Amino acid sequence: MNAPQKQETTKEFAENLLYGQQLEFKLPSGFLVKIREQNGADDDILSNTVLAKDLTNIDVFLSSLILDTNLPFATQGKISKDKIPLIALRDRYFIIFMSRIHSMGEKLVIKYDWGIDNGGEMEYMKTY
Repeated sequence: MNAPQKQETTKEFAENLLYGQQLEFKLPSGFLVKIREQNGADDDILSNTVLAKDLTNIDVFLSSLILDTNLPFATQGKISKDKIPLIALRDRYFIIFMSRIHSMGEKLVIKYDWGIDNGGEMEYMKTY
């Protein structure tokens, strides 16, 4: 006998249309975060050279990505870009990695050219 499927509420359906698939998880610090899938606008934020000079692009990216959280400095579950630096560094990295896995899949492939004297181009792959 199959287990009954969870019915999606109207609110969940509308949020999925608006934000794409969502993912809720616990940060290393123990707080909860709900994020949405990355989109093209996020790529524009991350590659913005003006914002990247002082890494503000990461703050803008994370504040737009986080849909809901119980972090103590959040206002009604949202965090402004000005408060992103208050998130512990390990939590920020964790959110970025979880966003990548959620949006692009469980396989991460990185190629790096170490130079001819150090082994040349190497490919690293990790599956989560």
